[in-house]
Amino acid sequence: MWANKPKAEFTHRTKDVIASQLSDIQPSKDLTKFQNELRKKMHGVQFALTLNDQRCWVYYPHETFVRGELYDYKSENAYAVVSRTIENGRYASYSSQHYMQWSGKLATAVKKAAAALTPWSVYEMAAVHCRNYEASRNEQVSESDGKLKQLFRELGAGRSTMAWRALQSMGDLIPDLDVRSKIQDITRQKEDLDSLTSVGANPMFVHICEDHRGNQRLATLRVHTRYSAIETDEQPQYLNELSDGYSDLVGKVSVLNMATVGEYVSGVGMKAAEDMFYVC
Repeated sequence: MWANKPKAEFTHRTKDVIASQLSDIQPSKDLTKFQNELRKKMHGVQFALTLNDQRCWVYYPHETFVRGELYDYKSENAYAVVSRTIENGRYASYSSQHYMQWSGKLATAVKKAAAALTPWSVYEMAAVHCRNYEASRNEQVSESDGKLKQLFRELGAGRSTMAWRALQSMGDLIPDLDVRSKIQDITRQKEDLDSLTSVGANPMFVHICEDHRGNQRLATLRVHTRYSAIETDEQPQYLNELSDGYSDLVGKVSVLNMATVGEYVSGVGMKAAEDMFYVC
């Protein structure tokens, strides 16, 4: 299956939303009604006002990203829900209303909201930083390939030419020490490039998360990055400290955790965020 990178307006972290709550503003009367009715459908759900008293985020504290928004849609005299899962075909994809559904009837609006405000899947989260991973890895591959091309230019032979194959076969029989040294440099650089290109094309996405009881676990998914999308034939796996392979994976994540966010570490992977990693 394929999963595209979600739009930036939907990738709001729950912890950031909680930290920036508007404590001096109360939700409008109709928004309060909407919230109270939705609580009956989605037990444990919480809300945080966004810019004013007419809109609020919808979230669960243990989840990484908010699920969407509720909206006191006064211009339509309606209750609205905004979510990444909605595709309102009456509006173009660039319109904010493309991701909205609304109704003047509270009960209908609550049903629409409960259906649209689903938890983020591992597939969606794996796609959030997939472009950064692919770009960072490709940058290193390109840099390594550039070094190899430069070494061939200095030698004066192309990598696919008869001259190069002849020089390779001669090895230590070549009397010119400078030429021999250049051949050794090319051989080492080619090995580095081969290692880079052979590892990391289908990394394992790892998300450090919690279940609804607050127990830490690792959500994992093997993926192929495809620009701003991921492709996979596998199902997500959820590992805890009793699971096979958990300790090895924690070890790799610990190494990446010391790296800079967004920087590909050859043969190891990339730290995409404080709780998200791509592991080779």
